[in-house]
Amino acid sequence: MKKMIALVALLAVLAVLSLPVGAQSGQLDLEGGPNYLSAMFPGYPDPLIVTLLSGGEVDAGSLNLGSGCRGNVFPSADVSVSLESRQTMLRVYFTAESIGEDTTLLVRAPDGSFFCNDDFDGSNPMVEIANAAPGEYRVWVGTYGSMANHPGYLVVTTGESRPGALSSPLLGMTGASIAPAATEDPMAMIAPTLTAAAAAVNAPAATLDPMAMFAPTLTAAAATVNAANNPAVNAGSTQVSSAVSEIGPTLTAAMATVNALSASLLATPTPMPAPVQNAGTPSLLTLAAGFSPDPTSLPLALGVGSVDARQMFGGDCRGMVNPLPAVVLTYTGGGALLRLFFTSSEDTTIIVQRPDGQFACGDDYPGTTNPLVDISQPQAGVYSVWLGTYNAGLSAQGTLYIAGSEASDPTTVSSSGK
Repeated sequence: MKKMIALVALLAVLAVLSLPVGAQSGQLDLEGGPNYLSAMFPGYPDPLIVTLLSGGEVDAGSLNLGSGCRGNVFPSADVSVSLESRQTMLRVYFTAESIGEDTTLLVRAPDGSFFCNDDFDGSNPMVEIANAAPGEYRVWVGTYGSMANHPGYLVVTTGESRPGALSSPLLGMTGASIAPAATEDPMAMIAPTLTAAAAAVNAPAATLDPMAMFAPTLTAAAATVNAANNPAVNAGSTQVSSAVSEIGPTLTAAMATVNALSASLLATPTPMPAPVQNAGTPSLLTLAAGFSPDPTSLPLALGVGSVDARQMFGGDCRGMVNPLPAVVLTYTGGGALLRLFFTSSEDTTIIVQRPDGQFACGDDYPGTTNPLVDISQPQAGVYSVWLGTYNAGLSAQGTLYIAGSEASDPTTVSSSGK
């Protein structure tokens, strides 16, 4: 598992390094998917905390978006958050990892208007939108005066969380407040809450902590991108090409090592894990295209769902689910089909959020009360999976299967609980 996550982390670094080069437009992309995450309130933890990089090649100050809209941003929004109902307050703020990094915020409301801020808390920005209407809010995090990329934490909330005071029952906090000191690193203000959240997510994976592996790499990637964008060290494309040539052999050797480890891991049979009690903490799973065994199975014990999927996801989604997904699958992409289905003695349902933020829902596969979802031409990224019971007040035990073809379905496999 650690080896597969290492591969995903390295691919993520390469993706980060390519962001400033990939899009050359001087305008914002108002329709495409976000760079990092599409979320929904309710449905995601509040406050929502996302680790990302500020900056980009688009000068927001030249686009006449409104008062205070400035800084360099990527064309695509960093984060998209959809409100299902009107909220008294929507608050968005960004805290850079290092003191003094000057960052900005742009938030596009559902009616197309922009709310912007530069220096709210020192050089960190915050936007507050009172009486926020339902709909999609797109968020860009910029860097003032340059294309430098600064790592940090973006926080989106409809509650009372603000810089120096995070509060959320989902994060194990009920109103804790930490007053910042004049010379204190701003990251220390939210560290206790982030530590509690990380402990809850890491519990199913024992000693595995993916973010601990990713954070240093993200910081190193930011330093590399900043160096490439710094006029003092970048006299032109010749110097950049030279730098890429120098690090090319190192990256190639690293990829060869990771690929060898991945091949060894895929060749080793994976023992059947014990059922995992899903009481709100997702189980983490990573698969590569052509995964083995096919189907891959994960026994799960579902708690009693507290949320109606029709209210949470809309459309034809059914069943009573927990607010957080039962499983978070990281998939490297490829293949013609990704099939997910759940077998149980109870009448169950399934909801899958694809990397593009869209939802696919399933209920009864023909001849059974077991749900199934097919995803054609699956993209690389994160797939969040909710499992529910069709009738309220019930728990269920069974097995989640993930297959790469139509050869497997609820009628061809057996599961504990069937």
